[in-house]
Amino acid sequence: MSEAVDVADDRRIARRVILTLAAANFFLFFGAGAQQQYLRAYLEDLAGWGAFAPVTIPAGVYFSMMIFRIANVWLLRGWSDRKQAIVGSLMYTLFCVVIGLLFVWPSYALALIAAFVWGWGGAAFWAGNTLMTLAATDAGRRTYGTKIGAVLSVTHLGFWLGVIVLGKLHAMLPDELSWVLYAVAATVTLIGNIVMLTTPRLGHVTPDPPTLRALVEVITKAKALISAFLQLASGLTFGLMIGVFGILVSEEYGADSVWIVAHWYPAARLVWSLASGALSDRVGGSAVLAGAFLSTTLSLVACVTWPSRTTMALAAVAFGLLGAAVPVVASAIVGNSADRERRPLVYGAIFTTRDAGFVIGALAGYALQLGAGSARPLFITFAVIFGVCGVVAVALQRWAEQKL
Repeated sequence: MSEAVDVADDRRIARRVILTLAAANFFLFFGAGAQQQYLRAYLEDLAGWGAFAPVTIPAGVYFSMMIFRIANVWLLRGWSDRKQAIVGSLMYTLFCVVIGLLFVWPSYALALIAAFVWGWGGAAFWAGNTLMTLAATDAGRRTYGTKIGAVLSVTHLGFWLGVIVLGKLHAMLPDELSWVLYAVAATVTLIGNIVMLTTPRLGHVTPDPPTLRALVEVITKAKALISAFLQLASGLTFGLMIGVFGILVSEEYGADSVWIVAHWYPAARLVWSLASGALSDRVGGSAVLAGAFLSTTLSLVACVTWPSRTTMALAAVAFGLLGAAVPVVASAIVGNSADRERRPLVYGAIFTTRDAGFVIGALAGYALQLGAGSARPLFITFAVIFGVCGVVAVALQRWAEQKL
């Protein structure tokens, strides 16, 4: 039951929602989003941290997010989508501030707490952000993929520029001024928080009461199960990028090569988020996903066969294509397959596995790199995984019309 007039029926306001969310996301991911590419290197420079502890901080963020994708369906049921997005976005700035303070107080416990708090906020932010976009899209033609893709495209534009700017800053800063990177990231992210406050209010629709039975009913349907599995695989690529990819590039080709290679990941997501959304609305998500997984498999094979900075950059592009396509298609599936009252539960069920994929990708990538001493076994392992996912993605078409 609506608790207010649902102004999503006003297309003018619906457009403002899309534009405001895109603008806020731009600044949030220019700052807090992009700093993740340099987080491990920054933490490794802190006295007494060792090699493993820095890997667990980003893993902790996404482990927490994995839990709260579902838990927030219960915990924040009384919150509007807008409130979730605003409060969640504030946690992005808080994380940058805390990580910057680690320079003078290098507390692992504090960093881990900040990671878990950001994970909760990230889950709230993305749920509110995505559900508002879907609600605004309800006002006109149901082009969920196109609208979600547009918002994410601007998000990745911010991420891409942030990786470049923060990367150059990271390379220029002497060790005694490394905290400046996080001061800059926090300041830019704060602008995103301010913009988020201007998001128009949409009428709040109280979600269906979440129950364990309803959750099981969603995740046991073939469409949701396959979508969740592919989200898991998509999360692996992000985990590899944040957890180990930059370190591999730095070790092989020098620290100044990290941003040169890594910026192709958000650049590809920037372009392909919009394109994959439009394609999924026209030809279906199955073909889009199969193509993305196949390109990722081929890029990893190229890295093994012809190792170079160029093939590593191609792998970053392929990771970006996959990282763009999967969440866009999955969000469109939520919009097309579930009524508005049921979307929070369906969204949480499908997207939880993406965060699990990040944790697995970050930790497994570190373990494989440590055990083998090279990237070759790592790339071969994940090439096989993504090849299997490409085949699974084709099967998704069979359940295209299934309701969730």
